[in-house]
Amino acid sequence: MTQDPGAIVAPTIPGPVPATRKPRVRLPAGSCDCHAHVFGPRTRYRYDPKRRYTPPDALVPDYLKMLRTLGVERGVLVQPSVYLSDNTALLDALKETDFPLRGVAVVDGSVTAGIAQSVILGAIRLRPRFPQAVLCPRMSTARAGISTTLSFVCGASAASTAARIAATASGVC
Repeated sequence: MTQDPGAIVAPTIPGPVPATRKPRVRLPAGSCDCHAHVFGPRTRYRYDPKRRYTPPDALVPDYLKMLRTLGVERGVLVQPSVYLSDNTALLDALKETDFPLRGVAVVDGSVTAGIAQSVILGAIRLRPRFPQAVLCPRMSTARAGISTTLSFVCGASAASTAARIAATASGVC
């Protein structure tokens, strides 16, 4: 789906169901929604013109209302493909609330230590998208063209982790 990046196009997929009801059974303490996407508002966060679909707005306040209604105590926002490696909407969504959320960002081969550090400081885990998925042996392995979520050693400083990400992105481990 290639088009004018400034154009706002009608959604091609359905949006979230707004009428979430409280479940009959209470969820266990610490329940976590481990994969969710938020989109928009489209007037602020433009979708990539090369995207495969066009979602309707699915905003953070609506997502949090749903989580609270269901009794979910934590959540993980995953970078949707409509933004490719522009993680601005994801980072802003995490800053927008005090609800315990984490994020999974998407980065390409041009990631720098500075970008990686700002992403890590925003409670983000990175998901690299490389044409020749090159990862360090101590990290998750990947075949060419397959995305892999990186898991970082607990206690590593943001700066050393950011440097490791930048080295990985350039193929130097």
